[in-house]
Amino acid sequence: MTRELQPAEAALRADAARTLTEQIKTSVEALWELIQRAYHGRAWTALGYSSWSEYCAEEFGSSRLRLPRGERAEVVSILRESGLSIRAIAAATGADAKTVQRDLAGVGSSHAITGTDGKTYPASRARLQAEIAALAAQYPDDPATRDAMEFGLTLRYQDSLVTHAVIEGGMSV
Repeated sequence: MTRELQPAEAALRADAARTLTEQIKTSVEALWELIQRAYHGRAWTALGYSSWSEYCAEEFGSSRLRLPRGERAEVVSILRESGLSIRAIAAATGADAKTVQRDLAGVGSSHAITGTDGKTYPASRARLQAEIAALAAQYPDDPATRDAMEFGLTLRYQDSLVTHAVIEGGMSV
């Protein structure tokens, strides 16, 4: 519930404006930490939702914070580094999954990603998806070049999976 400000209340002094601004910044940072906790704690299952996306849409709906483009990439990167999948980030931020992929393109990540299924995946899988989406945008009228480059990326991804399995399994090549 909000109330209208009276003209005398509307104008802040510089020190009060600075304090208010710092409180907003702190609240926004805390919001993304809470989102990470909700995701990793699988809050949607505890509340009876069938998916993270459904949970975000039903619980937060239009009140989800829409981020300015310049800030979105940083928040997306932070959420990704904490292990959220592209779809989970999209649901939490209200951004399209392709937008999240574009924001993540070129951002290397060695962290594991936790899918909405609770399983952990190497980050290279998501990076592959982002690179393929970037190729589709870069070569919309040249499917042969795009397909050849996608094939090379897929081979590189498969090689990284083998390496990941060997490292995780304690095997030597």
